[in-house]
Amino acid sequence: MDDKRKLTEEQFAQIVREFSGPLVLYARRLCRHAEDNVQEALLSLRNERVIPTNIRTWLYRVVRHRALNNLRGEERRRKYEAKFAREREAWFEAPSNSLLEISDAVAALHNLPDEERETIVARLWGGLTLGEIATLTNTSLPTAQRRYVRGLERLREVLQAEPCTGLKQLRREL
Repeated sequence: MDDKRKLTEEQFAQIVREFSGPLVLYARRLCRHAEDNVQEALLSLRNERVIPTNIRTWLYRVVRHRALNNLRGEERRRKYEAKFAREREAWFEAPSNSLLEISDAVAALHNLPDEERETIVARLWGGLTLGEIATLTNTSLPTAQRRYVRGLERLREVLQAEPCTGLKQLRREL
């Protein structure tokens, strides 16, 4: 495997068998998506025009580089999302006679069906119109509207909150 030709299928299969497990263990200490990073590194190796002199070292270096890049990206996203959440208007009106716990709201949002959660997040935090959401999700405008309204209704039921301002605004727009 030290020659400079491309890897054969058999050579590549042997490398995957030999290194994928240890690489995943190594990557887990660096990032949350270790398997993805290892898979990307192995695919990068497969696409190399010239076989690296030391394949093991090359793979560990690529996995480490990808994992650290992913960590930096996640940190940037967390900071951006936190900043955006602080600057964004509240998307609901909590009842004046009770306090709404943020952890309850987050849990309720996570318990929504995927389509409803995606629509609500895109609309309320992303600022997308329902038409844009319909295009994004490859659905019709009425489907996007139903998902949005139903998701807000489910959140209100679970949180025992007053109707959401977004729902009031949507009803005015319709």
